[in-house]
Amino acid sequence: MQRICAAFDFGVFPEETDWVTFAGWRDVFDCFPLPDSPGYHAFRHWYGWDPVRVERRLGIPAWKVADLHEGRSDPCEEMV
Repeated sequence: MQRICAAFDFGVFPEETDWVTFAGWRDVFDCFPLPDSPGYHAFRHWYGWDPVRVERRLGIPAWKVADLHEGRSDPCEEMV
């Protein structure tokens, strides 16, 4: 679910099979919310499920912490 929602967040529209599969996954969506994912909220809205509070994460994203910890840098980060 997280990978499909993350791809959706970045403009990769889910396949028809994803929409069909996720229709039966309300328990998963409820147990593992992704409050900062627009894709997650779009799925909940599409299926008519109760909305979850939208969160905007502040601070350093987890991927950036990992990059800093492992000594990686992203030369294109300033272009985003």
